[in-house]
Amino acid sequence: MKKLLIASTALVASAGFAAADVAVTGGASMGVKYNSTAADTLTMHEEIDFNIVGSGTTDGGLTFGASLDVDQSSTGGGSGVSDSEVYISGAFGTLTVGDVSNGGDIGGVADLGFDDIGVDDAGENGKNQGTFDVLYKNTFGDITVTASVSSTAANSGDYGIGVEYASGGYSVAVGTSRDNSAGATGSHITLGGTFGDIAAKATYTQGPATTGYGVELGYTMGATALTFVYSDNDAANQEASYGVGFAYDLGGGASLKGAVGSIDGAGAADRATVADLGVTMTF
Repeated sequence: MKKLLIASTALVASAGFAAADVAVTGGASMGVKYNSTAADTLTMHEEIDFNIVGSGTTDGGLTFGASLDVDQSSTGGGSGVSDSEVYISGAFGTLTVGDVSNGGDIGGVADLGFDDIGVDDAGENGKNQGTFDVLYKNTFGDITVTASVSSTAANSGDYGIGVEYASGGYSVAVGTSRDNSAGATGSHITLGGTFGDIAAKATYTQGPATTGYGVELGYTMGATALTFVYSDNDAANQEASYGVGFAYDLGGGASLKGAVGSIDGAGAADRATVADLGVTMTF
């Protein structure tokens, strides 16, 4: 079935090339992952994500389009066709309907490794709340505004709002979102700055049950970038997680990435040493 789906997708995509307004992009990753507390401490991981995007322009200058993802992962998460979206854009901004992201998910500290070893999770716990199918985005000079809502009765009252200001190497991002049926709200703020080859961020999150924070320090030297992340929250038995990652640009859309960290969950005596090393690719 998977081979048939991929073949059918390729035929549809190639048929659209003649119109010059259908594009197929994508990415992939492969590598090894380590977790000191897992049953299989050392595992291989691969992931493929192809994006099919159609777009056009009206006589009046509005742009419009649609996109979907064809995903496959060795872990099985997110495999299949997903993230279908349709949008229209103009001077008023961009309105997207479908499997959209949380408008309040803006800012935060970095994921480490080629497949995210999870160092940032504790500090950003509870950050994103709600389920959405409508997203609005617009930019006003140095300010970007995003907002999401749900049109369904099951998720009525869910909302996400984000505002980011970025100028001169400095940035401030503020976001909030709510799952109305659960009565859960998450809010956060992230401050960032770049000083030559050094970049720094600090984030603070107020979730429904916990308050957390995270810091990020990065250093870039040529094709190599090093990043350190530390995060924690005030949940019972929660201790800090921390780690360091690197990325080396191989050129041609490929990068070598890896990370090692010490991750603590919200339970007693559940600290793990985690690491990964792999190659990411963009097409």
